[in-house]
Amino acid sequence: MTQYIKVRKKPVEVKAIELTKEFIDTLPTNINGRKISRESGKIIVESLEGNHECNEGDFLIVGVEGEIYPIRRDIFFKTYDIITPYYKRVFGLK
Repeated sequence: MTQYIKVRKKPVEVKAIELTKEFIDTLPTNINGRKISRESGKIIVESLEGNHECNEGDFLIVGVEGEIYPIRRDIFFKTYDIITPYYKRVFGLK
Protein backbone atom coordinates (compact mmCIF):
# COMPACT_ATOMS: atom_id res chain seq x y z
CA MET A 1 0.00 0.00 0.00
CA THR A 2 1.25 3.48 -0.89
CA GLN A 3 2.13 5.67 2.06
CA TYR A 4 1.39 9.34 1.47
CA ILE A 5 3.07 12.08 3.41
CA LYS A 6 1.68 15.59 3.73
CA VAL A 7 3.87 18.29 2.25
CA ARG A 8 3.56 22.02 1.69
CA LYS A 9 5.00 23.79 -1.32
CA LYS A 10 7.62 26.36 -0.38
CA PRO A 11 6.41 29.91 -0.86
CA VAL A 12 8.29 31.42 -3.78
CA GLU A 13 7.45 34.48 -5.81
CA VAL A 14 7.00 33.98 -9.54
CA LYS A 15 5.88 36.28 -12.33
CA ALA A 16 2.54 35.97 -14.07
CA ILE A 17 1.24 37.33 -17.37
CA GLU A 18 -2.49 37.53 -17.94
CA LEU A 19 -3.44 36.51 -21.47
CA THR A 20 -5.53 39.57 -22.26
CA LYS A 21 -6.79 40.35 -25.75
CA GLU A 22 -4.20 43.13 -25.98
CA PHE A 23 -1.37 40.76 -25.05
CA ILE A 24 -2.61 38.13 -27.49
CA ASP A 25 -2.85 40.72 -30.30
CA THR A 26 0.86 41.46 -29.84
CA LEU A 27 1.82 37.90 -28.90
CA PRO A 28 5.60 37.46 -28.76
CA THR A 29 7.02 34.42 -30.55
CA ASN A 30 8.86 33.35 -27.40
CA ILE A 31 9.39 34.11 -23.74
CA ASN A 32 12.70 33.06 -22.18
CA GLY A 33 13.45 30.93 -25.24
CA ARG A 34 10.14 29.02 -25.12
CA LYS A 35 7.98 29.21 -28.25
CA ILE A 36 4.52 30.74 -28.18
CA SER A 37 2.27 30.48 -31.20
CA ARG A 38 -1.33 30.64 -32.36
CA GLU A 39 -2.95 27.70 -34.07
CA SER A 40 -6.63 27.54 -35.00
CA GLY A 41 -7.54 30.27 -32.51
CA LYS A 42 -5.68 28.61 -29.63
CA ILE A 43 -2.49 29.81 -28.00
CA ILE A 44 0.19 27.12 -27.85
CA VAL A 45 2.93 27.47 -25.22
CA GLU A 46 6.05 25.31 -25.23
CA SER A 47 6.85 24.33 -21.64
CA LEU A 48 9.32 21.93 -20.07
CA GLU A 49 6.60 19.24 -20.19
CA GLY A 50 5.69 19.81 -23.85
CA ASN A 51 3.18 21.97 -25.70
CA HIS A 52 0.10 23.25 -23.88
CA GLU A 53 -3.00 25.06 -25.10
CA CYS A 54 -4.30 28.11 -23.32
CA ASN A 55 -7.00 30.70 -23.88
CA GLU A 56 -7.65 34.38 -23.43
CA GLY A 57 -8.07 35.06 -19.71
CA ASP A 58 -5.63 32.34 -18.65
CA PHE A 59 -2.21 33.17 -17.21
CA LEU A 60 1.37 32.34 -18.06
CA ILE A 61 3.65 31.73 -15.09
CA VAL A 62 7.34 32.51 -15.34
CA GLY A 63 8.91 30.16 -12.79
CA VAL A 64 11.96 30.46 -10.58
CA GLU A 65 14.23 29.02 -13.29
CA GLY A 66 12.71 31.23 -16.03
CA GLU A 67 10.53 28.38 -17.31
CA ILE A 68 7.03 29.25 -18.52
CA TYR A 69 3.82 27.34 -18.25
CA PRO A 70 0.15 28.19 -18.70
CA ILE A 71 -2.43 27.97 -15.96
CA ARG A 72 -6.19 28.23 -16.29
CA ARG A 73 -7.70 31.37 -14.80
CA ASP A 74 -9.79 29.54 -12.17
CA ILE A 75 -6.82 27.48 -11.00
CA PHE A 76 -4.61 30.58 -10.93
CA PHE A 77 -6.89 32.38 -8.46
CA LYS A 78 -7.19 29.25 -6.29
CA THR A 79 -3.45 28.69 -6.02
CA TYR A 80 -1.74 32.09 -6.30
CA ASP A 81 -1.90 35.32 -4.30
CA ILE A 82 -1.33 38.51 -6.24
CA ILE A 83 1.36 40.60 -4.55
CA THR A 84 1.55 43.72 -6.77
CA PRO A 85 -0.79 46.30 -5.16
CA TYR A 86 -2.01 47.77 -8.47
CA TYR A 87 -3.11 44.37 -9.76
CA LYS A 88 -4.73 43.48 -6.46
CA ARG A 89 -7.01 46.47 -7.09
CA VAL A 90 -7.51 45.56 -10.78
CA PHE A 91 -8.74 42.09 -9.77
CA GLY A 92 -10.76 43.42 -6.83
CA LEU A 93 -8.65 41.67 -4.20
CA LYS A 94 -7.77 42.85 -0.70
